[in-house]
Amino acid sequence: TGDLGFMDEQGFLYLTGRAKDLIIRSGHNIDPELIEEPLNRHADVISATAVGMPDPYAGELPMAFVVVRPGSTVTPQALLSYCESNVSERAAVPKRIEIIDAMPMTAVGKIFRPALRQQISASVLQEHLEREHINAIVETRFDSKKGMTATVVLQDSARQQETETLLSPYNIVSTVTVG
Repeated sequence: TGDLGFMDEQGFLYLTGRAKDLIIRSGHNIDPELIEEPLNRHADVISATAVGMPDPYAGELPMAFVVVRPGSTVTPQALLSYCESNVSERAAVPKRIEIIDAMPMTAVGKIFRPALRQQISASVLQEHLEREHINAIVETRFDSKKGMTATVVLQDSARQQETETLLSPYNIVSTVTVG
């Protein structure tokens, strides 16, 4: 099926991600090319890569990482507006665009999507905790069996249960510790 997951000691099955590049938004399969092709046609864009951004309700929301031409003053908001007019499928319109200096690449010269998924996953979890005024450091990594995993190191042990509860709706296996 292309799904990644694991079974715990009690026999519960957890679906943690996809082996394929599809973005799954509330059960709707979105091909990243629907987002990448219009963005790559934009005059200020050198390269665009779309990935699924973790969302506690939808599972994933579409987002894109973009490398812009040197000297460009285009903003993420301007690119989001451009996408609203140029992405053919409403569900595929990205909810966020991040401008980066360079795309992470594999040894054979392909864009390394897992690094981008890891980056946005850490950002989303960190931002959620910051909105709740929880002081923590979030690190993510991709596990071939479990999918995206997060290690969250808290400053305040009294907020451990609250943090675990806040992160539980995300499709990310999270380990919360106190440091």
